[in-house]
Amino acid sequence: MVKIKKSKKPPPISRWLLKRFLSPYSKIPLLGDLEEEFYLICSETGSKSARRWYRWQVLKSLPSSISHIIYWRTGMFKNHLKIALRSIGKNKAYSFINISGLAIGMACCILILLWIQDELSFDRFHHNVDRLGRVVAEVGHSGQRPWAVTEAPLSQALKEEFPEIVQATRAQLGRQFRVRYGEKRFNERNNIFAEPAFFEMFTFPFIRGNPKTALSGKRSVVITENMAQKYFGAEDPLGKMLNFNDRIDFQVTGVLQNIPKNSHLQFDFALPFHMLEDLGQDIHNWGNFNFFSYVLLDKTTSVESASRKISGYMRTIQPENDTQLFIQPLGRIHLHSDFEYDVLAVNNSDHKYIYIFASIALFVLFIACINFINLTTARSRNRAKEVAMRKVVGANRKNIIKQFYGESLVFSFVAFGCALALVFLFLPFFNNLSEKRLTLDVSGDILIPAWLLGIAFFTGFLSGSYPSLYLSSFQPGKVLKRAFTADPKRSVFRKVLVVVQFSLSIFLIIGTTVVDNQIDYIRNRKLGFEKENLIYMPLVGGIRQQYETVKNEWLKNSNIVSVTASSNLPSFGRNWATDNLDWEGKNPEERILMQGVDVDYDFFETFGMQMTEGRGFSREFVADENSSVILNKTAINTMGLSSPVGKRLSIGNWQGTIIGVVQDYNFKSLHNKIEPLILVMINRQLNYMFVRIKSQNLSDTIKFLKSQWEHHNPQFTFEYGFVDTLLGNLYANEEKVRTLFNYFTFLAIFISCLGLFGLAFYLTEQRTKEIGVRKVLGASVPKIVTMLSKEFLKWVLFANIIAWPVAYYFMDKWLQNFAYRTGLKIGTFLLSGALAFMIALLTVSYQTIKAANANPVDSLRYE
Repeated sequence: MVKIKKSKKPPPISRWLLKRFLSPYSKIPLLGDLEEEFYLICSETGSKSARRWYRWQVLKSLPSSISHIIYWRTGMFKNHLKIALRSIGKNKAYSFINISGLAIGMACCILILLWIQDELSFDRFHHNVDRLGRVVAEVGHSGQRPWAVTEAPLSQALKEEFPEIVQATRAQLGRQFRVRYGEKRFNERNNIFAEPAFFEMFTFPFIRGNPKTALSGKRSVVITENMAQKYFGAEDPLGKMLNFNDRIDFQVTGVLQNIPKNSHLQFDFALPFHMLEDLGQDIHNWGNFNFFSYVLLDKTTSVESASRKISGYMRTIQPENDTQLFIQPLGRIHLHSDFEYDVLAVNNSDHKYIYIFASIALFVLFIACINFINLTTARSRNRAKEVAMRKVVGANRKNIIKQFYGESLVFSFVAFGCALALVFLFLPFFNNLSEKRLTLDVSGDILIPAWLLGIAFFTGFLSGSYPSLYLSSFQPGKVLKRAFTADPKRSVFRKVLVVVQFSLSIFLIIGTTVVDNQIDYIRNRKLGFEKENLIYMPLVGGIRQQYETVKNEWLKNSNIVSVTASSNLPSFGRNWATDNLDWEGKNPEERILMQGVDVDYDFFETFGMQMTEGRGFSREFVADENSSVILNKTAINTMGLSSPVGKRLSIGNWQGTIIGVVQDYNFKSLHNKIEPLILVMINRQLNYMFVRIKSQNLSDTIKFLKSQWEHHNPQFTFEYGFVDTLLGNLYANEEKVRTLFNYFTFLAIFISCLGLFGLAFYLTEQRTKEIGVRKVLGASVPKIVTMLSKEFLKWVLFANIIAWPVAYYFMDKWLQNFAYRTGLKIGTFLLSGALAFMIALLTVSYQTIKAANANPVDSLRYE
């Protein structure tokens, strides 16, 4: 063979090909021969001829070369896969612990991500979601939250004043109607009054009818698919007439697809907005704060810039009005609505829970990955010879790293398959807990399989990162000479991981305990009235018209203690609000926003409220219905009155006298502080009836009330509820958080225990000879168990030291959401620490006791 002159370099393009394409695969026969022949021709004929020859040869040999590369790569993959599967089969206990831990961790992560995806999807189905927003008002009172409702003419005025707003609409939710079609009669609450532009702005698809004209007529109604089936069955609903309250007939002009669950607007019937005038509402009055205002911006305007432009608009209408307006993006309403008078908020959530559950998902997955890392490195001695032999026969560190990454990915994907099975198995149960309808439909959204595979790859790489770097660092000389010893630094790192793992578990235990305590606190806290044995029902139809007669009839029943009525359900806010107040001794510069509730006689007696000064409303005083008011304690303190009874109080042009002061009671949820409240009888806007009953003979009392209702109100279905149950529903979100928190905390602790059990198994196995020697020298079983358990319990102690301050900080932040909250007591932290110690001790006790009771003869013959 001609000697090749190495000093003569190939041409640039050939050097690039050799470096980037040929050199890595020079061991493949075709490409290796081609490289050698190229150097030979290049040295004999010159680079120009060699280049032409080289291009032709590359083109000819490329298909065969690619097939060799694929074969070589496939062979490597098969080899790594075979080794990983053999490892799983050879070490069944180790594999079970790792796979089950990773599977549970990934299943939790997938379930939580499905929940988060659903929460973030609210209102995203609207085509113009990025251009739609709700107008919110900051009314300018100190400490007052912004109002979700705005004044009646505002939406149309904004559209006319600002060219950036291309469309606007108003809506009002919630009125109960008795709807009839033929012999079918139902009470319907889920209704909305909307303008024709409503269906142009929002994407609620029509099955029948024209969205642009569906609400144009004053006696038109749009219904959902479910309502069409409920009232008309197989009949065509379009053009049919529905009777409301046995008074007005409405023609069905459209049928909608059922409203998606991930919409903040939920309704079954859409009625013309101008119908509200027939119901006594002034829809043109600037002082009427009873409407939700929505705007659609043009494509070039952002929500932020539009908010800045409209912020001071109310001053142009009323120069003394300091109300500030801003636009809340439609996509943020579900998770970012902490506003006054937001009747939609009952379906809303809180963005904080997104971060809480995302953190829990990462915690659980990280705990599972720590298990894998700890158990793999703990078993490093068992793999040391294998790594050494591979290095001896030519494998470099990069090859070893690839092999162990491959093994971790195999473990990860096996666990991923188990996780998917767990998700499909427990998804109905999870839906029941979270009150959602989540599905894992990989065909419906291409992003779902992408992030599912992302979880599997992320888990594989995270759990395999440290073991692959650690195991690939073994020196074959020391291993084969039996001079290999575990690196103390690696042992410290493993202990750190166990501490981190238990820190996360203890943090979740503390979080669960605090959430449980707070929910129990708000459920059991005295609200200022007696909520037990108190029934409420809507005051409608004949019951409203004959209220006094019905009340007197019901009081004749020995099981009924008292009866009253009010404009509002307790803890569900006020009926009206005003700051147009004046009283004796008032500072002219002072403005106080006073909440107002309309009540009936016997209101304070029925609810068991205490009067601190003066008296309640009484039929013995004729003036009580026209010129008397009662204030709560907070109102008196805010106004600065020392002896309020008998003093004058005016609301606008109306003047009255303070006749009593009631002890503060929570007329809103415990998320809010008690605000100044005025109770009056002048408006008589009574919407709910309340009946205090005896705890005995409950079923007989309900039957009596039902028979009386059907006698006086035959056109309405009897509906009732218990006040204590109603108040419990105020904290439905917190209840769901508590339930989910409990389950995921249990799973995190279970995964931690799996890892600790496996670690205890391998560490006691490594100390088999030491245990045998100690027993021969006279050590007792309790001493050996204490010796083996002490190290694990020391790790748990360090974990408590880390977890306690972190948990205190974050749980204190969470408790700030409640105006009335339980404290963070030291007992909570001590209990969580003791629970963690007990769990750790029970987990390792089986292995330590088994090792301590082993026959020392067998122990000394070990290996």
